Amino acid sequence: MSCKKVTTVDEYIKESEPALRSLCERTCDLLRSAAPGLREGIKWSAPNWSGNGNVCGLGAFSQHVDLFFFFGARLDDPRGLLEGTGKGMRHVKLFPGVEIDEEGIRELIARAVALDVGSG
Repeated sequence: MSCKKVTTVDEYIKESEPALRSLCERTCDLLRSAAPGLREGIKWSAPNWSGNGNVCGLGAFSQHVDLFFFFGARLDDPRGLLEGTGKGMRHVKLFPGVEIDEEGIRELIARAVALDVGSG
């Protein structure tokens, strides 16, 4: 990821590592289709989706993409997709060439949106 300041999610994807761009696009498309009511933008120099508050975020690293859930510690995760410790945030690590559990991620997004709606 370059140090260029980005203002849109599409710019962020364009500036990410070439090997991760299609994975970023696919993950963003999944978020957009699973939660069309969320607002998309850039916060903390990375893609963010919010409703009443922050719901999800995306981070492109050198060899993987993280899909963040701001209140992931409160989400039911029967498939065991979420990683992380602490009181709040959890993430799903996605790697190029490794199949994405789209159904499981859609379920997590739906739970995160429901949690956000319930907090408003």
